[in-house]
Amino acid sequence: MSGQPSATMQMPMRRVIPFAAVALVATAVASLDAHDTWLLPSAARATVGQRLDLHMSSGMTFARDDLAIEPSRVGTTVARLAGKTGPLPVGTVRGGALLIPWTPAAPGVATIGISLAPKNLDLAANLIEVYFLDINADAQTRAQWAAIPAPKQWRERYAKHAVSYVCVAGAPRTDSSWAKPVGLGLEIVPASDPTRLRAGDSLRVQVLWRGAPLPNFQLGAFRDGEDKPVFARTGRDGRATARFPLEGWWLLHGTHLRRATDASHEWDSDFTTTTVRVGKAGAATGC
Repeated sequence: MSGQPSATMQMPMRRVIPFAAVALVATAVASLDAHDTWLLPSAARATVGQRLDLHMSSGMTFARDDLAIEPSRVGTTVARLAGKTGPLPVGTVRGGALLIPWTPAAPGVATIGISLAPKNLDLAANLIEVYFLDINADAQTRAQWAAIPAPKQWRERYAKHAVSYVCVAGAPRTDSSWAKPVGLGLEIVPASDPTRLRAGDSLRVQVLWRGAPLPNFQLGAFRDGEDKPVFARTGRDGRATARFPLEGWWLLHGTHLRRATDASHEWDSDFTTTTVRVGKAGAATGC
């Protein structure tokens, strides 16, 4: 699909938030589901028959487990590997994470995705600006909020989607299914093998909402332990480029916030995250 050139990532005015505002967010962690929700495998590389634990958790700082996902919240699950797709087993809560066991049965690049059932949120007025900063909200979203007549309140219905990848060693390895969406409501689809990233690399992605390219989407990326992501805005084709200057686990994320058509609430939203492991510069990657 033709479209405007995809932007590379730039530092936004995000999460540079006064301490008092941070404290307000901390007290609202439970109602906000700690904002980002991710899926993190116990290992980025595995062998056929090796059991992995998929950690699903939420937190204000990736990958600190602040809030475990309850099994009842889990909706769609999918594990795709070597041309075969199936659901994931039901997990159990341990500490701050939902642990889902999974054992690869073939070599290739596994794409693992989970969507959580929609949930309602009432956001206090003193947290709205913090929320806008956190998702890097654009001028149009801010204008839509400003245009709602008083007295107004923030009622949002949101869903969350998370994807991760596991490189399963073995030969022959001809699995390129990582390049295809797995069918979640909002997802980030890579244009090259996400298990072969090294420090200094870039990754082209396409953001899809309900299977269609999503333009003007704020795609953020930050490394494990950091909280100041770099953002890029997708072009008309839904594409953007993420850059990974350092090794480690990285989180790609974003929020598709829009005005609701249902009178029971003002906003609908979908949150999406994708975790990738970035290796050392010059090191061998992949399987």
